[in-house]
Amino acid sequence: MHSLRAIAVFALAGLAAGCSAAAYRERADREAYEIVADKQKEALGASRPFSIDPPLTSLRRTLENMPAPAEVQPKVTPPARRLTLEDCLDVAAENNRDLQRRGELVFVSALALTLARFDFENQWFGLVSATGERNHDDVKSASVQSSTGFSRTFATGLRMVTTLGNDFLRIITHPSQRSDTSFLTFALTQPLLRGAGEAVVREPLVQAERNSLYAVRDYERFRQTLAVQVTDGVYRVLQAHDQVENERSNLRNLELARERTESLAEAGRIPVFQVDQAQQDELKARNRVIAAQEAYESAVDDFLVLLGLPPGAPIEVDLGELDRLRARGLSSTTIDAESAVVVGLHSRLDLKNAVEQVDDASRKIVVAENALQAGLDISFTANVQSAGNTVTKPEFNNTQYTANVSLDLPLNRVSERNSYRTALINLEQAHRFADQSEDSVRQEVRAAVRQLEAARQSFDIQTKSVKLAETRIESTALLQQAGRAETRDVLEAQSALVDAQNALTRALVDNRIGRLALLRDAGVLQLEPTGLRYDDSLEPLAHAEP
Repeated sequence: MHSLRAIAVFALAGLAAGCSAAAYRERADREAYEIVADKQKEALGASRPFSIDPPLTSLRRTLENMPAPAEVQPKVTPPARRLTLEDCLDVAAENNRDLQRRGELVFVSALALTLARFDFENQWFGLVSATGERNHDDVKSASVQSSTGFSRTFATGLRMVTTLGNDFLRIITHPSQRSDTSFLTFALTQPLLRGAGEAVVREPLVQAERNSLYAVRDYERFRQTLAVQVTDGVYRVLQAHDQVENERSNLRNLELARERTESLAEAGRIPVFQVDQAQQDELKARNRVIAAQEAYESAVDDFLVLLGLPPGAPIEVDLGELDRLRARGLSSTTIDAESAVVVGLHSRLDLKNAVEQVDDASRKIVVAENALQAGLDISFTANVQSAGNTVTKPEFNNTQYTANVSLDLPLNRVSERNSYRTALINLEQAHRFADQSEDSVRQEVRAAVRQLEAARQSFDIQTKSVKLAETRIESTALLQQAGRAETRDVLEAQSALVDAQNALTRALVDNRIGRLALLRDAGVLQLEPTGLRYDDSLEPLAHAEP
């Protein structure tokens, strides 16, 4: 009866522990976050703050909790919140959906690793079942079966199972009839051919360890990519706004040109058809203002979605960012393409994953080859039962021992054969993907260096072009007044100015984004441990040796 009470207490304790879903979640989170921290040290050199729980004070939640304008005061638009570049990076870090999803992939890979590790730990179990029975002779009986123990799998493939159990039978209609027995079973099973060996048995654990490392690298790589995307989004919005202002200024200048042309035509100093030319260019300018405004509003909506905010939210990008970018100017640092390629081949996290996945594919071939062998297993079992109707007197002297050898001849291995051939193909594909990834790094870094230099040259050219266009407008206006230039010359000069102004801003932005893209493609864009803020210094590339 003491053993029965022990089993009952064990069952109730297990039931109570299993009732708390919060406790299970807490243990899962603790183990997963510990794994993520370890993999961060392995992949990045140091652990970093990491959580998949969204912040309670994110900007999106703040916007969702704001009352609708009609609830406050009808037809009143709430003031827009102005965000600097750093603010936008912070908002994206908290709200970008792709970043959240990739963080969850890191966490899920860590959860998978906890299970793979658990497969090689002691796995405890406890079972209790009770049965009541009444037969056709009105004989009533009750029985209780209980067992507890643990199993464990070792790296060699050896599986050990230890079980302690009790069987209780009571004939309710005949109380003197009873049966109380207990048993202790110890079983070992060792595969010798198929399924044997550490390389085969531990492969799921090794792959889970690698997958968790890959996920951390992919997450960090995406953080770099997203930081560049957000920065690009900020400056593209500012570029679109600047284009709107340029187009509006162009429209005002064309309106003045049209008025001046009308005055000259009324004075008979120029033909009337030149007034029509001025009016036509004015209409084109109006249409360009409308198109630029639409492009700007679309850019804002696209950018808000990138940040993880709803389109139409009362958010503005700080227009001073473009002025600060102009004041900052262009970098004079010269980057050697081949040196930058060497840095990229050493630093790119996604390339490291691709290279190490070749090793993964090689290990899979070893596992597939093992599966083609015959199954030869040996097993040993020792079983001790209690004597008579008691659970307190196990007869160790009468222990029953059983040894067994089983052979599964490799007569049907079609599935295994196909898996082996597929593993060979996967290895070739992994090699090609690693080669392609290396070539892509070379291509992307070389292209980024060229684009950065092209943007610098374009900026110099467009700076001169703007100055020339401004001078051209002044001179053609004076020449028109003197009757030595036609209206078309004035209109063309004005068109050249607005095109040069737009191109100058585009070249400035392209240079800034090209700088970040080069750091990203070389794998050396240094982000802060949390968020998406970064150090955009080119020093890691400026001193690199080919």
